[in-house]
Amino acid sequence: MHEGVVELDSVDKKILCELDADARVPVTSIASRLKLSPQVVSYRLRSLLSRGVVSSFVPLVDYKKAGYTYYTVYYSTRNLSQRMTDKIKSFLLSHPNIVTVMQTDGVWDISLGIIVHDPLGLYEVLKDISTNYGEYISAKTILTHIGARYYGREYLLGGVEREEDGNPHVTGGKLGSYSLDEEDVSLIRALKDDARASTLKLVGRMKSTVDIVRYRMKKLEKNNLIVGYTFIPGKNYPFYFYRILMGLHRMDKQREAALHSFFAQHPNVLRTISMFGVYDLAVDVEIDERAFRQFTMDFRSKFGDVIFTYDTLRVYKIAKFGFFPG
Repeated sequence: MHEGVVELDSVDKKILCELDADARVPVTSIASRLKLSPQVVSYRLRSLLSRGVVSSFVPLVDYKKAGYTYYTVYYSTRNLSQRMTDKIKSFLLSHPNIVTVMQTDGVWDISLGIIVHDPLGLYEVLKDISTNYGEYISAKTILTHIGARYYGREYLLGGVEREEDGNPHVTGGKLGSYSLDEEDVSLIRALKDDARASTLKLVGRMKSTVDIVRYRMKKLEKNNLIVGYTFIPGKNYPFYFYRILMGLHRMDKQREAALHSFFAQHPNVLRTISMFGVYDLAVDVEIDERAFRQFTMDFRSKFGDVIFTYDTLRVYKIAKFGFFPG
């Protein structure tokens, strides 16, 4: 990401905010809200895609409700040629349980999101990776997700501080037992390929009917299996994507609430992820480089008493991003 400098004007940013809040919102609705013509919005949207500002649109799926657990696995690598890098990447992208693949700079080189029903499923995925490419792995760490809050991209509208906790999309929590049938799974996977796909396109992919697709989508949204739709930045998105990994200690309820409130109100914080493992909290930030230094100074000075481990990753490529297997 951030390979080329792409200038976004105020109209581009407003359209991106609309897509971030709901990536399925019709062009006509965006046009009405922004007092633009549908033709202008369509042209701008095509331009954002062609210029590499936006790479794709995805549903935010609450995997926990369907009985899945999300793990993040970080790898450090060694002795990798470009040929082998490409081979490993192809393997990771094709694996049905590996739903997110990100390449990073920092203490870790690769971040994988893995969704499975139970620890045995995770073991099988990790065994596949180790059996095929273990000689290129120098270290790894495994984190179990507890829950995540997705706050959105208010910084695009000028960086105004959010209200306390805003109105985040929430995933995770207790393991659920919602029963997804074949039609539900087919719809989620069709949306995973392109969350802006029209109902008719979804009908074609699912080999279903318009009424069934609309009914299924409303049902998944009503039951919070799908909690929202957003976009994934492309390689020329003009903000850097950083992930901050923190190990926390001496956390009473008051300090924990203050820490989460700080991140919830900051306009550049896209999401926070609670977990357990060597890290307890991940914070995803989209921001320019200079502002990021100030951001880290601010929260480290305010919460240095409870942060005992701190690593920063800069995500330079999102090769795959999702919340559902298959």
